[in-house]
Amino acid sequence: MGEHPETKVTAGPHTFGRSTVVEMRLSSLRRAVCVGLAAALAAGLGVVHPGAATPLAEAAATSTVTCEDPLQDVPPVVPALESYVSVVPERVVDTRIGLGGYSGIVADGCTLRLALADSSVPTDAGAVALSVTAVSASEGFMTVFPCADGRPPSSNLNTRPDAATPNLVVAVPDANREVCIFSVRASDMVVDVQGWWTDGPTRFRPIEPVRAYDTRELADPVKLPAQGIRNVQVASSYVPADATSVVINLTAAQTESRGWMVAYPCGELPPLASNLNFSEDDTRAVAAIVGIGTRRGGQGQICFKTSSTTHFIVDVVGYYAPTRSFGPEIELVPVQHRLVDTRSDLGPWDRPFAAGEVRELDPTMGVDDAAAVVINAVGLNTNAEGFLTFFPCSDEPPLVSTLNTFPNRDVSNLLTVQLSDAGTVCVLSLRAADVVLDLVGLMVVPDGSLLELLDVTGADVFPPFDPTGTDYAMTCGAGLNEIEFTALPHRAAVVSIDGASPGPEGTLDVQPQTDDIVTVAVSGAGAPAATYYFRCLPADFPKLEVERPGNPSAGWYLAGFTAATEGLPYVAILNEFGAPVWYQRSRLWAINAQRLADGSISYDTADASGYGVGADEVGTVIDLDGNVLAEPTTDDPTMFPLDHHELLERPEGWTMLSYPLRAGVDVSVLGDGYTTDEFVATGSIREVAADGTLEWEWETFDYFGVDEVQFPVRFNNHIALPDLGEVDLFHLNSLDLQDDGDYVVSARHLDAVFRVDRTSGDLDWILSSEPVGGPVANKSGAPRLTIVNDPLGGPRRPHDARLNGTVLTLFDNRTTTGESARAVAYDIDALAGTATLLWQIDEPLGRSSGGLGAARVQPDGSRLVTWGGLQPVYEEFDAEGNLLLSVERMPAGNSYRVVKYGSDAWNGDDLRAAASST
Repeated sequence: MGEHPETKVTAGPHTFGRSTVVEMRLSSLRRAVCVGLAAALAAGLGVVHPGAATPLAEAAATSTVTCEDPLQDVPPVVPALESYVSVVPERVVDTRIGLGGYSGIVADGCTLRLALADSSVPTDAGAVALSVTAVSASEGFMTVFPCADGRPPSSNLNTRPDAATPNLVVAVPDANREVCIFSVRASDMVVDVQGWWTDGPTRFRPIEPVRAYDTRELADPVKLPAQGIRNVQVASSYVPADATSVVINLTAAQTESRGWMVAYPCGELPPLASNLNFSEDDTRAVAAIVGIGTRRGGQGQICFKTSSTTHFIVDVVGYYAPTRSFGPEIELVPVQHRLVDTRSDLGPWDRPFAAGEVRELDPTMGVDDAAAVVINAVGLNTNAEGFLTFFPCSDEPPLVSTLNTFPNRDVSNLLTVQLSDAGTVCVLSLRAADVVLDLVGLMVVPDGSLLELLDVTGADVFPPFDPTGTDYAMTCGAGLNEIEFTALPHRAAVVSIDGASPGPEGTLDVQPQTDDIVTVAVSGAGAPAATYYFRCLPADFPKLEVERPGNPSAGWYLAGFTAATEGLPYVAILNEFGAPVWYQRSRLWAINAQRLADGSISYDTADASGYGVGADEVGTVIDLDGNVLAEPTTDDPTMFPLDHHELLERPEGWTMLSYPLRAGVDVSVLGDGYTTDEFVATGSIREVAADGTLEWEWETFDYFGVDEVQFPVRFNNHIALPDLGEVDLFHLNSLDLQDDGDYVVSARHLDAVFRVDRTSGDLDWILSSEPVGGPVANKSGAPRLTIVNDPLGGPRRPHDARLNGTVLTLFDNRTTTGESARAVAYDIDALAGTATLLWQIDEPLGRSSGGLGAARVQPDGSRLVTWGGLQPVYEEFDAEGNLLLSVERMPAGNSYRVVKYGSDAWNGDDLRAAASST
């Protein structure tokens, strides 16, 4: 045998014939992370010793046998596999004793059908880890497949005459939750459920193989005695402290009799199972995933028990740990493709290996973002014991073996190999031998990423990492912040952090202060260079949680955020990934933030009262550096104080809203609590020239009567407590200037949207819900549109009405109705007098909104919704209503209206340079 007797799995060399490739789009499979295949290769390849008929915890499952062979031309597509759940092995089939419903040998060419519907395997499991053992008197192979798909032209294990042959199989149940096992030769079958893959919290992370334990190298090289148990510390030694399980290669060497070994979390009772079976004076290896002990006395350790005295070796090749809060995750693209068969001219190697020969191979199939490959390797036709070693070609051959070879015996192993900078792997054969290599999967970095790892310790980072994104935000405190960056480049890429090269493990400590940016620059490896900007946010900046299930078009989101628990409000610009790229503090809440024609930003300010009151109410216009350029207000701030809901830029000045106060108004028609002599706030639209003079005005009270008010609200803005407050009758909250100079106006307390003719001042039409108390007088005489196809009969407490051609969009708060807030669109046919509902997007939890909110359709047809006083703050949907982006304020907070602008509205470098909290 070879000098390094480790890392061997017995799964024989049944071939595919010529190349067999599962045709698939890589992009559709990038949901699968490397946990999938690495787990498939490593999760408990051993089984309960086939000579032991005592079952483990029996899982409820049934099996039957059919002798019809459903051979198909191509193998099925393997589903995306993400998080592995390891369980105490559950015996579901043992044909030797009839466990599982079938007793007796499965005959030549027959198939055992295993039903998992009543087993412990959950319904959402995408695949199941089955330990399948064949006990056969002749050479052959077995294939495991979804029953409904038919048998693919491949095998999962090869049987050895009169010797139990185990292997782990990643079994994909069909829609009926059935798995089939085909045997080309008569055989008994033993099947244990080892675990399954679901959408869960852990991911696999490969490491450079490391020898964790070897009884032969101990100072006193004592074998593990029969029935002996040995603890091996792995957490905080070879894998991180938070690792939940470890992926190992377990080898038994110099065995003294036939037996088995089992690996399990220390602190648990040794299970009635085995990972590895061996004969006398044997060397056998298997890969396994082993849970790491958490109980007192076994924390961070894995334990090994043997039935027969033996040396054993443990190599750690990876681990499972909770998903990173930030950074790229290596993903898996499953494939089936024959790379090499030295017995034929298939592939670049058409002759056997010579003893000691090293050969180089590109196994990537042209995929530049592959970081590692998973290969099923078979060694055969050797005349002496030896081994094969696989390694990145840029490295020296390591002193380990990947596959042990024996004369007159075909031996296989499923292995994961990191690629060299050139994307190649090398194979060393100690002895002359033939080799068959099948590519099983490609482990790839996210599309376009030059980094295999990017992690930040010492600060929370948002939004989630995307290699095409550029900007990220870090939570920071006052003074210097101790933050550790770790960046590992992909293949031959070169990375720098703040202009410095990171250490050998890719780490660099930085100490940014508030508003500082830490840069991570990476270049090379055949992809465009990328720079990532990490902004150290002020402590009082709103905490945002971002989800991005889609791909919104590039652009900038302008928002005004209310103050955090401590601090001042902010006006901010976020990119299409949800990252704040620019921000400035505001002395009051920045309402109605918008971009002006010259790139400056205007907003009104609010102190959480219902509307603007007093001569000191002004708008604010700032440049990106925060310099105040103008403070527009109305022509008569005392009589007509500026309201904060809308401020429209016009070439010759501004259009503004005001809520002037009237006294002595009879509002008794509104019901109990309302009198014949009240102060009321009305609504005025005012066009003010650049020099402050009034050019045009329009008064709501001239066109709407008190009896048309549907939702009156008392405030104490004008009339101080304890006196009865003024009645806010109409509450105008948005203006939309049309090309012909007309205005489309929303009035929250009228439950209405209407169009004002700029020339005459008359109303062209009114869109409103049916009054709660029945029809009322129509003071203006304007036509009320008939609402068509709207199950809610029109808006209640609308905001942000915008008319584009004939399509009217608005945010429908539904305040106090108990109905879901929504974004809606109507087709306005003024001639026919109709408003036909085109679409609506309901608030996800069915809640109504107390106020605020907006709905805008973007040039690409996507729909941006600000959810008013609810969370998330805003979301963007595509034209079919599918969610693209969601930004939530944690734990709470408001934004009155979020507006999206095109990517050319501002320059990213300008925004980064100007952002400041000072």
